[in-house]
Parts: sequence; C-alpha cells; structure tokens
Amino acid sequence: MCADQLWLPKTVLLELEWVLRHCYDLNQEVITETLRKILGLRNLEVEDREAVIQAQLWYSQGMDFGDALHLASSCDADAFVTFDRALAKLAKDLEGGPEIELLSPEKQPDSGSETRDERESSETTQESEDKSSLA
Repeated sequence: MCADQLWLPKTVLLELEWVLRHCYDLNQEVITETLRKILGLRNLEVEDREAVIQAQLWYSQGMDFGDALHLASSCDADAFVTFDRALAKLAKDLEGGPEIELLSPEKQPDSGSETRDERESSETTQESEDKSSLA
C-alpha cells in the first residue's frame, strides 16, 4: 500500500451503513449511492473489496447490508448457516452466494445447556414460585 493510500476495513462500512440508516434516517437508495461513491475512491484500499462490492449489490436489491456483507464474505465457504429464516429464504435466490443452511432449534446439537429463552422462562417461573411462597 502506497503512502497516499487509505485502508478501510469492511467493518467500518458495516458501521457506516448503520449510522446513516439509524442516526441520519437516510433511505437505502441514498446509502447505496454513498457506498458506491466511497468504493470508487482511487486512493482507498478496501478490505475484501470483491465481497464488499457484492454486498453493496445485494443491499441495493433489498437485502440488509449486514446480512449481505456476512453472506458475501462467505462465498468461498461450503455453506452459510443461519437461524434467520428471512435471510435464508432471500439468500437462496441470490447468484454467487454460498449454499444456505437454515438452523432451527430442533436441528441444534444437544449441548446440555439451555437457550436464553429457556433460561428466561425458567427464571420467570422461579420468580413467580418464590413470590407465591412468600404470600
């Protein structure tokens, strides 16, 4: 990298999209154009540029930018595994992405530990039982 070159990690673009969307209330078209202009800067070296460009394309087609960046960064993987049904459905129709595998709670290996929802439900039940035993 030359002295006049700038290095941009792809995670900065992920954060930029979030800030533009949530803090500045910009729409997807404006954010897409902003990302396109940034990626076109000659003195900017972007981490994993091909994946970022692919993510920007999928984002412009309606995919969440974070999901698109994770998926595009996984194109060389045998499979992309997710719990997100909407992402899995959308990603199956995309060209150039890895095979999508949707995990569900039933498909998870038994690790012997409770999920967060199970723990919270158990804690709520325990709190209710504690309160009723005090009454």
